[in-house]
Amino acid sequence: MEKKINIRARREIGNLINSNKVHADKVVMDLNSIARAMEAMIDDGASTYDVLRLAVHFRRQEMEATLFSHLNGFVDDGPFKGMSYLPYSHGSTLLPKLLGSYEKELQEDITQIASTVENFLDIGCAEGYYTTGIALMPGIKRVYGVDINREALESASAMAGLNSVGHKCSFFENIEEALSDITGKTMILIDVDGNEVETISRLGSSMDGIILRNAKIIVETDFTSDRRKYSNKAQIIEAMNKIGFIPIKEIYQDPTKRISKAARKYTESFMDLVIQGFEGRRLNQSWILFNCKS
Repeated sequence: MEKKINIRARREIGNLINSNKVHADKVVMDLNSIARAMEAMIDDGASTYDVLRLAVHFRRQEMEATLFSHLNGFVDDGPFKGMSYLPYSHGSTLLPKLLGSYEKELQEDITQIASTVENFLDIGCAEGYYTTGIALMPGIKRVYGVDINREALESASAMAGLNSVGHKCSFFENIEEALSDITGKTMILIDVDGNEVETISRLGSSMDGIILRNAKIIVETDFTSDRRKYSNKAQIIEAMNKIGFIPIKEIYQDPTKRISKAARKYTESFMDLVIQGFEGRRLNQSWILFNCKS
């Protein structure tokens, strides 16, 4: 009789795979320890799918360490090519960022919008992939990063300094503090893992009306409160409508963009190419671009 999948085992695997920070320069691959961990999880009822996810996680760590060393910590391609990176990321995978393929579907739009504004506000900035990358672009005067994770903010500040744009960047733990300093045309990116509606409401109640009307806003969709079941896209559109914004474009995830040209330089393994492009996002997540109604 097939053993029922143990929820605790699945949660443990999920927590490990989605761990907040992994240092690419401190990875030690102990295959015996990995085998023992997998065996214990199988005994707890983990499925072959769970074991595969775990194996991919460890393989990705190994490749991150190798690639970071090979690139000397520089981003290899994409809109932020040449940017110096930290040996870790917060809440997302490092490989696509090093390769320059991270959120490739969004790259053209976000760089085009950035060329038309003076400021950039990243709500959910993590270690600063976008805050530093956008700060390096000509024409950008000020960049603001917001994150509830203080360690992530310290990393974002460190990466800005590493790329000599620290003078352009300010980081905050709450939205209201960041908004009090913004003037001029602004691009706003919201990626807050399920707290989009509350964030949009706070944005609308705290930001100066004139500045808000001139803002270009991008929101990454997530899921409703029951998590992993229904998209919160409808709720996001409704919340944006309440503060005076309408959707002008939706960008869907495209798995074909996950295998980048840069990645092909480092492996001939199709499996490794897929792992290198893995970002941990579900297929029914998307990005929605909004403009003010008026």
